[in-house]
Amino acid sequence: MLRKIFRFLLPSQVLYSVILFIVMLSVLWIYKDIDHSFSKIERDYLQLQSQDIKEFSHNISKHLKKIILDNPLKELSKNPNLEEKLNQILALFSTKHYRFVYILYRDNQGKLRYLADGSYEKEQRGIFRQKFDPESDRWQEALQSGKTIHVLQGDFTGLWSTYYYPLDIWKNKRYLLVFDISLQALKGFKAILLPFKNLLKVISIVLIILFFMSLLWSILFYLQRRKTSIDPLTRLYNRNMLHEVKRHLDLRKTSVILADLDHFKRINDRYGHNAGDIVLQHTARSLMRTTRPEDILIRYGGEEFLILLNGIDTKEALMTVAKRIHDEFSKNKIHYKDQKLDITLSMGIVSAQTEMYDLSEIITIADKMLYIAKTSGRNKFVIYGEETSDTKRVLLYPEVMDAIMQGGLFFLYQPIYDTKTLKTQKYEVLARLQDKQGFIYSPDEFIPTIRGTTAYRDLSKLLIQTAFEKMTQTNIELSINFDINDFMDETLFEELYDILKNQEALIKRLTIELLEESPVLNLEGLIKKVNRLKKIGIQIAIDDFGKGYAGLNYILNFHPHILKIDRSIVSKIFDHPYIPAVTEAIITTCRNIGIKTVAEGIEDEKVLKKMRDLGFDSIQGYYLSRPLLWKDVEKHLQNSHIECKFLS
Repeated sequence: MLRKIFRFLLPSQVLYSVILFIVMLSVLWIYKDIDHSFSKIERDYLQLQSQDIKEFSHNISKHLKKIILDNPLKELSKNPNLEEKLNQILALFSTKHYRFVYILYRDNQGKLRYLADGSYEKEQRGIFRQKFDPESDRWQEALQSGKTIHVLQGDFTGLWSTYYYPLDIWKNKRYLLVFDISLQALKGFKAILLPFKNLLKVISIVLIILFFMSLLWSILFYLQRRKTSIDPLTRLYNRNMLHEVKRHLDLRKTSVILADLDHFKRINDRYGHNAGDIVLQHTARSLMRTTRPEDILIRYGGEEFLILLNGIDTKEALMTVAKRIHDEFSKNKIHYKDQKLDITLSMGIVSAQTEMYDLSEIITIADKMLYIAKTSGRNKFVIYGEETSDTKRVLLYPEVMDAIMQGGLFFLYQPIYDTKTLKTQKYEVLARLQDKQGFIYSPDEFIPTIRGTTAYRDLSKLLIQTAFEKMTQTNIELSINFDINDFMDETLFEELYDILKNQEALIKRLTIELLEESPVLNLEGLIKKVNRLKKIGIQIAIDDFGKGYAGLNYILNFHPHILKIDRSIVSKIFDHPYIPAVTEAIITTCRNIGIKTVAEGIEDEKVLKKMRDLGFDSIQGYYLSRPLLWKDVEKHLQNSHIECKFLS
């Protein structure tokens, strides 16, 4: 628990508080020790004084007994000179320190009166029978108990200390021997130490105030840091905590998992954000159940979770944790309003590294592994260094942007042929990206990385602008691709629409192919946008029909001009007994409702002949022509007819 708390505090803050606490305790200990010394000195001083008084009283009693045998009042009344003798005996024990030494008696009315007085200053001595008004009732207690009573006049720094010593040398026990003792010596000694004690007292108070201010500041800082470092929905750390976490990690013994919920956007769009929040909370609890307390869980993004496995430094142990997380998600289903939500998790994993000492670099690699997992079917995990042959090459966002900035983005043009004449009808514009090493990436290897960003919008506008530029130079028709849900990005659609509607002379030679990367989330809104495009003269094609989520519903709702049958169907035309019949039925249906059909992925002459026999309007594929650079398009236009043995 303390370890988790310290993650929210700065090292200097903790060190400062600890040092301040130690100094405070030291000063308080010194202050307490001095205070204890004060008490001990006074206690020892008074104890020594009591011993002296006891001895003095004993000696005085012996001298008095010799002078007065029985009744002091009677004898002093008869012999006035006797008072002076008594005073002289008392004066023998009177000094600047023992300043007042006198004997009191109680008369018949209970009043105290002087019997004799040998005080140090003669002018302050009381005379025989003079009334004495005490400030304390302790004298009566001394007379009644017959025991010596000690009274401090005021506090420990006061001037006087009084002793009442009952005299039992005469028959009538109503006499008190009194010592009033000055405490100036003790007071002077204390005065030497008192400034230092007061200074320590002030320092202690200041340190206590500073400590509690530091403690309060630390608590407020902790609460503020915790507020900014804890995700309020899942109660996991958020991304702000990464900076602090880095200081505690040994990357040689820490494995990293970056997990992402598959198709999370569908949950929010279909059931609302409340359902999405429940899914995120369920995910957080599942991850906490399948990891250890010493592991660090961070909600890294909207539906992304970063898991730092402390002490997991072997691939075997890492594989065990990954499988445990995967199994937990497979068996624990989420229910929301009587609906079962099938949630799966994809994970990119990097085992403990000895060659990498930067957490950001490791997270970037984990992100790349996550992308591979998602583009390879989802609901799986991919470990760095163990990618299989069925995984795709991918570029991460920084790599894509770096390649674009280096001028690596370019376009190819693949011919689409008339099936009957095998002459070129139009060209499909295909984007490519080349990195610094010279590797060339297809759209599905870099487009998903930037989809939804400003860079993707800029690329989309560049694609349309390039198409219009090429059509201005020639009389060709061009076809460009967009994901079917790109048009649900209001900003992107309106920017593209503004470009398109201002090209009235060229727009009829442009076809927009809608790809099926994901299911339509707002069909009604998409229909309206497609109709706006058709209204200004753009041809609409449904691309990759039969591959993804689209079906006859798209044909009925979008009323496209062209339907492109995916290569996954074309390539299996001879492998599955039902495919030719289904394909022919689609072609017949499209012909009856005025939709042109295109067969994609023609790889050999045998498939080409079959597509002609089935009745496709257009065809394209590598057998016919690979995508061309623009400089080769002009040459291709001069000889765009394909010679085939079966062509009549």
